[in-house]
Amino acid sequence: MNEVSEFCIKYDILIPKFDEFYVICGRSRRRIVEYTILHHYRVEVFYKIIDWQRQELNNRFDVVTTDLLMGIDCLNPVDSLSNFEMEKILRLAELYPDDFDKYFIVDLRFQLENYIVDVRDHDKKFFSLKGLSNLSKILVDTKKHRAYPLVF
Repeated sequence: MNEVSEFCIKYDILIPKFDEFYVICGRSRRRIVEYTILHHYRVEVFYKIIDWQRQELNNRFDVVTTDLLMGIDCLNPVDSLSNFEMEKILRLAELYPDDFDKYFIVDLRFQLENYIVDVRDHDKKFFSLKGLSNLSKILVDTKKHRAYPLVF
């Protein structure tokens, strides 16, 4: 932050105070609007850029590919399974109807519900996982792979 401030001072660039009201500059008279400079940058600039990026990603990836990527992200066991979202994992299984029929999906739902309570909420061995291989090893060491074969 100091480097940015020094750069702005060196080149005589105004450093905005984000809690002040935003002033619209242009050909017409300068006018003050009813929101702050912080709001302007957050909503008028950054959110629009994020929306453009999201739109670009939506144009490049179809729904199935997006669901696949989101489902894979949910499988990451790092940080006490913080990314775990059962519905996205079930959607991932539904993308492969030749491999997973509706009965399998129902069984998987029950196992996932029990698994997350058992593993994430009660067993401290699963709190500091480094990846899927580490998760698999601990599941086998604790014999939980037998209780949750569909998850394993």
